[in-house]
Amino acid sequence: MSEKHTPRLRARARILLAVAGLGIVVAFWVLNSYKIDLAHRVVVNAIIQKAPPDYPHDHIESAFQRARAEASDSISEQKYLEKLLRLSRRLEKRQSLTSGQVEGILEGL
Repeated sequence: MSEKHTPRLRARARILLAVAGLGIVVAFWVLNSYKIDLAHRVVVNAIIQKAPPDYPHDHIESAFQRARAEASDSISEQKYLEKLLRLSRRLEKRQSLTSGQVEGILEGL
């Protein structure tokens, strides 16, 4: 390879590195923005599955939707995510929930 092509290759390498760095930043941002949604969906589905069969699923969904909407700023979102993760750990240990337990969870949101 001739020396006259070297500066051009360096410039292309810098551009590719910048694009790759930007891609990584965007990927982290996207993953970070969806992590709350993912945890939210997992916990809601777990509660619906463990709730008594006659418990209204829409009541669970709407309570969690309200809690999610209230956690709109980044500090509140982080607290909401922490609450979801604690709930998820509690739900892992249970096969089923009573109506009273579901109500307690929903009131704690």
